[in-house]
Amino acid sequence: MNFYQRWIPGFSDVAQPLHDLFQKDKTWQWTENKQTAFELLKWRVSQAPILVHADPDAQFRLETDASNYAYGAVLSQKQTDGRHHPIGFMSKSMNPAERNYGIPDKEALAIIKGLQNWRHWLERTRLPVQILTDHKNLEYFAKPRILNRRQMRWLELLTHYNYEIHYRPGDKNCAADALSRRAELRPPDGEDEIPQSLIPAENFTELAACEAEMTPSDWEGLGEVFVAALAVLDSDILAETRRIAADWEDKPEGLVWDDGLGRKDSRIWIPKSDDLWKKVMGLYHDSPVTGHLGTLGTLELVGRSYWQRDLAAWVKRYVQGCHTCRHAKHRNQREFGKLQPIPAPDGPWQWIQSDFVGELPKSSGFNAIYVVSDRLTKMAHFIPTTTDISAPDLMKLHIRHIWKLHGIPLVHGTDRGSTFTAAFTKSLYKGLGIEPRFSTAYHPQTQGQVENNNKWMETYLRMFCSH
Repeated sequence: MNFYQRWIPGFSDVAQPLHDLFQKDKTWQWTENKQTAFELLKWRVSQAPILVHADPDAQFRLETDASNYAYGAVLSQKQTDGRHHPIGFMSKSMNPAERNYGIPDKEALAIIKGLQNWRHWLERTRLPVQILTDHKNLEYFAKPRILNRRQMRWLELLTHYNYEIHYRPGDKNCAADALSRRAELRPPDGEDEIPQSLIPAENFTELAACEAEMTPSDWEGLGEVFVAALAVLDSDILAETRRIAADWEDKPEGLVWDDGLGRKDSRIWIPKSDDLWKKVMGLYHDSPVTGHLGTLGTLELVGRSYWQRDLAAWVKRYVQGCHTCRHAKHRNQREFGKLQPIPAPDGPWQWIQSDFVGELPKSSGFNAIYVVSDRLTKMAHFIPTTTDISAPDLMKLHIRHIWKLHGIPLVHGTDRGSTFTAAFTKSLYKGLGIEPRFSTAYHPQTQGQVENNNKWMETYLRMFCSH
């Protein structure tokens, strides 16, 4: 009703009893005044100015849609008020065979049935019939396909109509969509609307989970691993600390000695012995129980019991060098790309690269610079030319400025400009034994050296001309 209420005079007043049914904290009661309002709305929708007579000379618009079990269509024409008024409606359920069609075929079926239903108006029209559908995949039929017999019959039928198909989003195709989803057209069993799983989800299992399933003996072995990892105890660390501290010369000041151990703020001083610190870090960082914490977490654990002047530096250096952490923990930075070195030429001017710089302001009849660079020696030639130079003239530049000085190269790298890819250039290179190598689009690294020469040359020209 939201679509047609604009043409119903006094719609709000007539529909007010029906709106009252949806008010909060009100009991649903279908009374006589609500039935009267409902019947009045039904009558007004079927009268003018809602429905209009068809005008054979005006353009028709056919809105179609299909659901899983029915199809609907609305035929309308634009009137003097600038709005499309409906001429007729169509809504029909599909037979069992039609319900088995694919989605594109169901949408095409709605169009075919709509044209057939109003063929007395739509056949051989002067203006094309505008067909609106919300199924963009109907463009599938716009390309040559191997059609089945049903589609061949549709093809023959469509030759009788002058039409244009337009896509309309589903939220704007409301009228035809509602006609294709009427409850009374739904199949009695409703099986088409019930989602069903072909294979139950519980029948799927992860192969990795099956392979990783542990037996009781595996759990016993894992327990032994944990016991071995925790074999280094604080008592062993303290015994070794007493032994090393007894002969240590550079003892920090302010320590309180008790039982052969120096303490500061109730924390035990650990001498700067690499072997001793490896045991401490093995207990507080490498242990499976601690889980290889980061620098701050490990520093907090070690700092509870032990002290050293540069404790933070020791912990940071150890954690950053932990092999397990480097391999198992995630990275916050993108991974570095692999090196892909370009093969180096064996001699000078065996592998050259060239490029055009332009269009530049015209000077002495030239408006571009042709740059030729040697990959091995980095030497470059800057040759004045024009942007519209032909392939034969380009070869003359090579003969005059490059080949007579350095000989014919083995490889010539260029971009994919029409001058370099011309048939004349290819045939000449083939005759001279030169291998042309064209750069990849949007990948300036292929021509890195000559692009770098272009940058510095443009910088020099910019400063020279602006002086």
